Amino acid sequence: MFTGITSLDLAMCLGTLAPVQLIGVELLSELRPSTGAWFPQVSLEVLTKATTQIVDYTKACALTLRTLQTLPPVILTGRPCLDFCL
Repeated sequence: MFTGITSLDLAMCLGTLAPVQLIGVELLSELRPSTGAWFPQVSLEVLTKATTQIVDYTKACALTLRTLQTLPPVILTGRPCLDFCL
């Protein structure tokens, strides 16, 4: 059974995640400085793959966001909240 995770453990876990390598972002960073064009000429196959990857990644991020939004709140009874004391 899951007993919880501390904020430090969560920060360490998130800190170990590697950045997502998106083909479209790589194409822009590699080709734009050399050509100066906003839309460098690449093959249709590469452009289709890059676009599909960005759309899929966007959908996955939206799904993750919806999942996180439905998590129940965690009640911390053992921690004082001095920021809002009266």
